Amino acid sequence: MDWVSRAVELRTPTLIIHSVDDEYVPYGPSAALAEKNPEMVTFETFERARHTKEWNVDPERWERLVTAWLGQQLAPRANPGQPNPEAPDPEAAAPPS
Repeated sequence: MDWVSRAVELRTPTLIIHSVDDEYVPYGPSAALAEKNPEMVTFETFERARHTKEWNVDPERWERLVTAWLGQQLAPRANPGQPNPEAPDPEAAAPPS
């Protein structure tokens, strides 16, 4: 499946962690996908990690990246037409009448 040519169809937030020296899966298509759909794709590169070894090369960075990305994705959001869940409640702040 050629996701790069279909990048605009990607509607699921995606984190790609890819080593620039991956000998099995080329780095270029991952970079191109992220460039074509930056709203949905977060792209983080590692060096010297080869194929699927990013955590092994730098576990602190890997965990920091994944934790931050998940925090953004799982943060409370308002549904269309609903108030922002993080906004203060105007009725709670209003003085008694």
